[in-house]
Amino acid sequence: MANSRKPRPALDPVRVALRAALERHGLSGAAICVAFSGGLDSTVLLHALMREAKPARIRLTALHVNHGLSPNARRWEAHCRQYCVAWGVPLNVRRVRVAQRGRVGLEAAARRARYGALAQQQAAVVALAHHEDDQAETLMLNLLRGTGLTGAAGMPAWGQLPERATDAQPLMHAWRPLLTCSRAQLMAYATRYRLQWVEDESNTDHAYQRNWVRHALGEMLSIRYPRWRSAFARAAKHFAAANALLSADASETERLTVRELRALSTARASQRLRDFLSAAGTRAPSARQLAEMLRQIQSVSADGAIQLPHAGWVLRVWRGELALLPFALPAGEVQWRRCRGDGISLTKLKGLPLQVRQRSGGERLQLALNRPSRSLKNLCQEAGIPPWERDVMPLVFAGQTLVWVPGIGVDVRWRATSDRIGLLPNWTGRANGG
Repeated sequence: MANSRKPRPALDPVRVALRAALERHGLSGAAICVAFSGGLDSTVLLHALMREAKPARIRLTALHVNHGLSPNARRWEAHCRQYCVAWGVPLNVRRVRVAQRGRVGLEAAARRARYGALAQQQAAVVALAHHEDDQAETLMLNLLRGTGLTGAAGMPAWGQLPERATDAQPLMHAWRPLLTCSRAQLMAYATRYRLQWVEDESNTDHAYQRNWVRHALGEMLSIRYPRWRSAFARAAKHFAAANALLSADASETERLTVRELRALSTARASQRLRDFLSAAGTRAPSARQLAEMLRQIQSVSADGAIQLPHAGWVLRVWRGELALLPFALPAGEVQWRRCRGDGISLTKLKGLPLQVRQRSGGERLQLALNRPSRSLKNLCQEAGIPPWERDVMPLVFAGQTLVWVPGIGVDVRWRATSDRIGLLPNWTGRANGG
């Protein structure tokens, strides 16, 4: 007797892609926040993740960012609230103000505000609804700007959010599980499950670069190359693979020196410097910025020091080695420990109060009785303390006399003898204390 049971319908491409991405990145049991605008793409992503949440033990939340740029912004916000209530997904709404700085500047400012709001969510992973068409358009935009290999790789399926809530907070993971799905497949999913979404009227405004690429340029390409979006998205994967290989070669050493950059070709030196900046989580510079950085770094003298500001950081070169640091270094704190035969002698202090302050210039310290006192600048150079640490490290004074410098030690005239009790300072802002 023939089996009359009908075969189970195959899963749609969206859920297949989503399940594969969940497994690939080991997100079972993870806390995931969906960037939910209420448009087609994010509606499909949130609905599909909601269906996978229970079997994958996902702690799912959503964030709607109200930029206030459209007269329909409040209606979109209400729509998102209604859907999240119906689906049982906790929703956080953030209303942000975006600086009005021209059409192109406004687009970038809105994106930055959106990512800043996402960075403040209590989730390890932010899910973004970018799909194959978005990837193709991103690649085309980057190529029109003269991008390098990193830009040609497009948007990564798994990366880091380009913003963070505070400098101390680690960057959150940005996850794009639908990059293998076309917009047509997302539309088919929404139709199948009878989803409703909002339409942003600005999506048809050709004053925005992406809209012009999507409609004017994209429609023209589709006449001759109907599958150009799939081809561009596939090319982005190839560029990403090549970029990963180069980055793997570069990551064999965490240090980067001027000598190393001079020994490489211009192309490899640019990629090496880009990887060095990326490893610290800073935003990638433009091709022009990168070329200027490289020119200045390669031209610095053997004992020269330079500092190049970039995206809230400072790229410094000192003694032939590169260092990337935030604009304002944390001063840390001075901790004290009583001990015998070490530190600042309590007997020699004779009740003088100890003060902690930063250098003002002209400070001197004597490290041995048979040697004269030396300038703080010379002692720091000899100890290998970089110039940017010298200005923020705390110095301990007894009255107006310098008695201790982190990384160098206690002035011999104030040091506790073997039979006396002393106070031993330690600065937590520097690894070697002192």
